[in-house]
Amino acid sequence: MRDTFEYFFNLDRTSSCTEKFWSAVDCEPRDLIGLRHFSRIMAWFPYGSCGFAFDDENKINERTINVIQEWILKKDRRPHDFANAYLFEWFADVIDKQETQDKAKRHESITKLEEFQTILQNYSSYAKLNRQTTLCDQAVWPLRIASSALVNINDETLKLILQLSQQSALFYRDFNLPIIPFLELYGKSVGFNEETLRSLIVSIALSSSCIVMASPEQTTSIRVHENETFVNIELGQHRRLALMLEFYEIRPMKQLIAKQCKGHNPNERELFHGTQGDAIDGILNDGFDDRYWGTNFGKGKWGHGAYFADNPSVSHRYTGANPIDQTRIMYYNKVVLGKESILNELNSELMSAPKGFHSIHGQFAGKPNDDEYIVYRYGQALPYLRITYKA
Repeated sequence: MRDTFEYFFNLDRTSSCTEKFWSAVDCEPRDLIGLRHFSRIMAWFPYGSCGFAFDDENKINERTINVIQEWILKKDRRPHDFANAYLFEWFADVIDKQETQDKAKRHESITKLEEFQTILQNYSSYAKLNRQTTLCDQAVWPLRIASSALVNINDETLKLILQLSQQSALFYRDFNLPIIPFLELYGKSVGFNEETLRSLIVSIALSSSCIVMASPEQTTSIRVHENETFVNIELGQHRRLALMLEFYEIRPMKQLIAKQCKGHNPNERELFHGTQGDAIDGILNDGFDDRYWGTNFGKGKWGHGAYFADNPSVSHRYTGANPIDQTRIMYYNKVVLGKESILNELNSELMSAPKGFHSIHGQFAGKPNDDEYIVYRYGQALPYLRITYKA
């Protein structure tokens, strides 16, 4: 087929030659030339052995489409000629997807929700076209989705975006989605599935160059850096916390420990941690940073780690009263324990859990309610509730 087109381009393109060419394309057997290879026409025209201008290429493409349309509309087409349906489906599918791909290449944006929904509903065809382009060693550009295309988006479309992004690892290669409209929608989220929105926000953040920041000073909002601009988005305290926990769920340390545990269960527990002094703000700002463990109390009972308890009375012993108002601070945390090494004897020289384990479960003889849990690696614990109390 390629040789045929190269031969055509090498000929003097007189009117007679052109008509003979198109006559050959449309002659019998149509399933061999007139039908099955119409797609090849579009593919090989630009690669003829003679050069031609961009305007000339556009005319050839236009001529190709016109001939296909004329072929479909011919009145002498036999009723049993199922090739009509085959050709029409190919024409409608490939040409539309090609136009979408060209729009991405020109860095143009999809600005209308209806257009975006149509592309999503036919994503498999668009993704296939991009894969074919990649196999031809050509660049694939992500299709930009403008904020205006997300106005009045419904819950069904949000679920479809999430589903496609989870099914295809290359979804965010094919689309460039802005994160700010989704965050603003989540801040209101009236009539929407908040869990779906949180999952979408996290997946977009991980797949783009935007930065999402949750400063301790902003208890109800987050700060986003996108397109060289900083934006503060109000979420409310509950939604902000839920979003932070969603980001935590995909933390590398938790995923790593899960892979090393039976049934991929990371053994995550909700435990208390009492603290005092500079560590109160340190935990709030930096989490449980292993560089500062032991600052208040030196070596712990089981060495250099972060200590937690399921009994708040145990964690209370690590707190200190504020000299001004006598309040104390305790954190409620999500702690990934993984495989626990149960120890009944103290060992203040430990710098890590024993080989094959991820944490220490310290027990005291005759004190069943005084158990402590110790982790030794950054990322194993996340503070998500700060408790202020008096005792």
